[in-house]
Amino acid sequence: MRWQQRVRVATGLSCWQIMLHLLVVALLVMGWMSGALVRVGLGLCVL
Repeated sequence: MRWQQRVRVATGLSCWQIMLHLLVVALLVMGWMSGALVRVGLGLCVL
């Protein structure tokens, strides 16, 4: 049993869904590290 199959069994997600989630998390982290997310959050608070 390969680790991909184990992950799929454990989470109920297919491989592409896991990759999509990782991509979203990576984008959020990059945005947060650059401070863009903070600016967007402040902009939403002002509105």
